Amino acid sequence: RRLTRTLVSFVNNEIPLPAAAHLTCVGHSVAEIDAVLEELAEEGISRIVALRGDLPSGMASHGDFRYASDLVEFIRAETGDHFHIEVACYPEVHPQSNDALSDLVNFKRKIDAGANGAITQYFYNADGYFRFVDAARALGISAPITPGIMPISNFSQLRRFSDMCGAEIPRWLGKRLSAMGDDVESIRTFSADVVADLCRKLIAGGAPGLHFYTLN
Repeated sequence: RRLTRTLVSFVNNEIPLPAAAHLTCVGHSVAEIDAVLEELAEEGISRIVALRGDLPSGMASHGDFRYASDLVEFIRAETGDHFHIEVACYPEVHPQSNDALSDLVNFKRKIDAGANGAITQYFYNADGYFRFVDAARALGISAPITPGIMPISNFSQLRRFSDMCGAEIPRWLGKRLSAMGDDVESIRTFSADVVADLCRKLIAGGAPGLHFYTLN
C-alpha cells in the first residue's frame, strides 16, 4: 500500500501524466491479486503492465497464476474495462520459448485475454522490431506494440542484463563499447547517439511511441 500511495503522490504532485503499475502474478494467490486490483482502483490508478514475473527463490509453487495471460484474463473478469492493460513481448524471442512461432502464439494469447497493447523487451536492431510487428500482424494481433528502449551507461551491466533476458547486443555495438573500456563519458556520448538514432528510425517507421527502461 505504501508503494501504491507513493505512485499516486508522484503522479498527482510531480507530473500530470498517467502512471502504470507493474503487476506480476507468479507466486501469488487470487486473493492477493484481487486485493491489489482493489487498492489500485481505489487510488485512481487505471493503467497496469501485467507480467508473469519470476518465481521467488525457494518458492516451489507458481501460485494461482502460471502465465501473464492468466493474469490479464483475471483482471478483465474482475474489473471489466476499468484498467488499460499492457503486456510484454519479445522481438528477439523470450529466452524460455522453444521458437519464434510459439513465442508469438503466447503473445497472442495475452492479447486475446484482453490486453490493450504491448511493450517489447529492449533491442538495438530496428529492422528486427519491424519484422516482429509484421509477424504479429500476420498472426492477427492488431494491438499497438510499443518498442522498449534501453539507454546505455554501463556496458558491463547491459551485457549482464542482456545475457539474462535474451536481448541481443549487435556485434558491432559490443565491439565499439568494449574498446572504450572504462571511459564512462565516451560510452555515454557514443551510446546516446546510437540510441537516439534507433528511436528516430522506430518513429519514422511507424512505431506508436517509445518506452524507456530507466532502471529506477
